[in-house]
Amino acid sequence: KGTAIPGDLAQTVHEFEVRPTAPAGSLAHSTTETFTKVPLTSTLVIGAWTALLRAEGGAAQVETRDLRSELPGASSNRMTGGVQGALRWTSDDGRWQATPAVGVQVAQSAIQGADPTLSPLALPWHAAATLRFTPVESATLSIGTRRATRVPNLQELFADTGAVAGNPTLRPESALSLDCGAALAGERGLLRWAVDLRAFATSATNLIQ
Repeated sequence: KGTAIPGDLAQTVHEFEVRPTAPAGSLAHSTTETFTKVPLTSTLVIGAWTALLRAEGGAAQVETRDLRSELPGASSNRMTGGVQGALRWTSDDGRWQATPAVGVQVAQSAIQGADPTLSPLALPWHAAATLRFTPVESATLSIGTRRATRVPNLQELFADTGAVAGNPTLRPESALSLDCGAALAGERGLLRWAVDLRAFATSATNLIQ
């Protein structure tokens, strides 16, 4: 069956003030960040397979104001969109489960002002695959790999507050990870216990620092 689930319109406003402990006349800024995202999710179940498709679009804006002059400062904006899909297969006996997933995101950022700056169009993609085996009800073995990405935020791209200097040429950072593990659980009377042992390795490129 197929179901379409409209996501909630989520809007979060964060406002904070930076006042350096420096001599009078130093810079002090107030920064307001607004982010809006609209997701849409659809699920399809066919036999042993479950498919999940998710699409979303969003916008973000950061405004910086100089508290000494009370004049409006730089305003940076971002438009984002993305789509991702995942499959989940479960064996007839329920012991094996495989979950591959892949997705791509589009992000375009810009700073407005006397000298407008447009960051490079970002098209980061991510993928993951997990295999789980449950030989008995109390034990699960798993192995998985994942490629994750992160687009630099507006502060990292365009900030200019004295303490932070942005870089509009930053590229999305990516990380490749591999993990495997075993989980055991049980109960005896009123006592319940669980043990999870896991090993993992991660390698990152274009790390934003």
